[in-house]
Amino acid sequence: MLSKSEETYMNSHHKKDFINISAPYFPPIDLSVFPKVQKPLKSSRSPKTQKTKQSLKAPKSQTMCCRQIVEHKIQLVPPAKKGTVKVDKQIFTTIEKVCSEVVVITGYIRKTVTYTAVAHNREIPNHIQDDVPFQCLIESTDIKENHQFSIVEKKILGEVFAREANLGSSNDFRSYRQTLAFNFIEKDVIKVSIKMITK
Repeated sequence: MLSKSEETYMNSHHKKDFINISAPYFPPIDLSVFPKVQKPLKSSRSPKTQKTKQSLKAPKSQTMCCRQIVEHKIQLVPPAKKGTVKVDKQIFTTIEKVCSEVVVITGYIRKTVTYTAVAHNREIPNHIQDDVPFQCLIESTDIKENHQFSIVEKKILGEVFAREANLGSSNDFRSYRQTLAFNFIEKDVIKVSIKMITK
């Protein structure tokens, strides 16, 4: 058993060699050996990464249009030999009136019909020309009565159907045994586009 003096000596000697591992240890650092940190310069965005604001088209610069179905029946006089009718089409348009919120478009489709006609029991070439009128409205709340517009496009988008009709024979052509067509009917879809005239 140790004496009191020996115990005191052992405790003091133990405290000198004891290192407290519960607290973190930071050795001293000389900051003068490190270069000074400079603040980063504000670099402007390159054109590739800059967000460009897209300017929306003003109503004045927009192209507006109308689409219309035009159906027509042409009477073939003299009658046509079945399967010989061909039609050539041209479209003509004009702006009839500009009203508040509405532009009134009028026009016509000029149809030139060529076919083999049957007259006096003989086949002869024939053609008929007919103008088929139409109207359509272009509507927008941006349209004002004092605005001026021009037609920038007019076309026939497609043909819904085109066929010979009223097929048969006639008492006037008893000796002619081929089937005759007395009418030709068509349905077309047309489109007219306008744009406002800016000064």
